[in-house]
Amino acid sequence: MPEQALIEVLLTNFAEYYDPDKNELNLSGKKLTSKDMRLLCDFLNHHEEIKALDLSNNTIDAQGALLLTKNKTITSLNLSSNMICNEGCMILAETKTLTALDISNNFLWDHVCKPLGNNTTIQSLALRGNHITDKGAKALAASRSITSLYLSHNMIHDEGATALANNGMINSLSLENNSVRANGAKALAASTSITSLNLSANIIGDEGVAAFAENMMIRELKLTRSGISDQGIKSFAGTKIPIRSFYLNNNDISDEGAKILAMISSISSLHLYNNDTGDEGAKALATHLNFTYLDLECNYRISHKGREALCEKNPIKRANYGRDSKDGLTKHATISPTEVPSLLNISLFAVKNRAQQNASFKQQANKKLPEELKELMNKERTIRL
Repeated sequence: MPEQALIEVLLTNFAEYYDPDKNELNLSGKKLTSKDMRLLCDFLNHHEEIKALDLSNNTIDAQGALLLTKNKTITSLNLSSNMICNEGCMILAETKTLTALDISNNFLWDHVCKPLGNNTTIQSLALRGNHITDKGAKALAASRSITSLYLSHNMIHDEGATALANNGMINSLSLENNSVRANGAKALAASTSITSLNLSANIIGDEGVAAFAENMMIRELKLTRSGISDQGIKSFAGTKIPIRSFYLNNNDISDEGAKILAMISSISSLHLYNNDTGDEGAKALATHLNFTYLDLECNYRISHKGREALCEKNPIKRANYGRDSKDGLTKHATISPTEVPSLLNISLFAVKNRAQQNASFKQQANKKLPEELKELMNKERTIRL
């Protein structure tokens, strides 16, 4: 089908791709090119109700970006995973109507950051998976309009993180998978504006995480794969931090750290996937009264004793069931007192995975489990919705 005909078909049936609740037209992954943008812009001019446009995962280049800037009704534009490159980004930076722009994965470099930082209308900016370094981060830190900034999978170090921490306007920041270390973490912990921070896959270590024990602003903190042990978690003992969602997956937190986390009453969602927590930590977490979500999957030292404690107290409303092999998404379920508790299934998932790798481990686990748990462990459905 010719390209022109393809866009005509999509727009003729645009109701299939339009979400009236979000006022969003989603044309992600439709094999669109810059040649399609003129017809699309004409269509948008006749449908002013469309305020958000998702064109991610297409092959739109700088020429297409130029055509899109002529539209004055769209306020949110997603051009991630296209081919707009630096030229197209410089054009988009001149927009006066967009408040949200996603240009992740577009082969962008530092020199696009200054014009983006100078833009006065963009409030939410995503530049994931580009080639942004400390130089670009410092240019973005000059912005007086950006409040949500997503810079994961770039090349930012402590210098860039410190500049962003001192911005004073940003309240949601993602620096996942950069090169931030303890000094950068300390600067971010001292921010007076950031309430949501993702520093996952930056090895900030115990020294870095300790700085957040004194932060009174952050409500959501993601520190997955950050080189954190009990030593760093000890800094939170006796604190009154306001964190509600705490992500500590893939670290080295054992019972000692879990006991301290169990004492932080503000946490409602705690993620401890693949740590070193055992029965004593599980028992302590079972006493936490404010949890609405708890992930203890792949903590292999939790035995039936820890599971029983969690199930008996049962303050958890939602729990991690593992991952569906079809779509890779994390599944959840609501616990009912009359059903097999979800946290039981979490631990079984961990035991089952390990047992598949080591037959002797399975035999040992079976000796310690009640008969009803042995039966459940052999049913794949116990770890799926």
